[in-house]
Amino acid sequence: MLDGAGILRGELRNDDDEFIIAGPKLYVPQDFQERGRALGLAGGSVLVGGTSKQSFTTEDLGRFLAKIAHSYAVAVRGLGSFVPFLTGAIRGARPMHLSHYIGKIDPSLPQSDYKHLHVLEDGFIRIGYRQLLVVRVRLLAVDSYPAYEVVVGEKPVPNYYNLT
Repeated sequence: MLDGAGILRGELRNDDDEFIIAGPKLYVPQDFQERGRALGLAGGSVLVGGTSKQSFTTEDLGRFLAKIAHSYAVAVRGLGSFVPFLTGAIRGARPMHLSHYIGKIDPSLPQSDYKHLHVLEDGFIRIGYRQLLVVRVRLLAVDSYPAYEVVVGEKPVPNYYNLT
């Protein structure tokens, strides 16, 4: 099971690219396998996104969440309003540090009873002297899918030496 983002737990960033996630449950109709066979599809596995040559991975999900959270933060806060952490991961540059910046919200925390399909919320969290900009992403919130905290960046420190 995925814990919260490493940066929010005080962990140092490491160079691993491993991103582990507890995926949502997929609900399918009872006659799903029959429908698949009727279409000529065989096998016991289902690909979520991608093609038969390139399946959907947890890394894809991490980068997907990063793109959503980063673009939301830029739209709400404005370009240049934070020092971004995820631009390399969004472009696919390694190391991505996905587990350091993305984590599942603790299930013991109370979740709002959402009436919207998807929910995005943002705010700053103070960790020591840093103010981290966190976007909570909950896709398919109306169906109680999991919520994720994505640390998209930090509040810039004013440059006290540049007086112009």
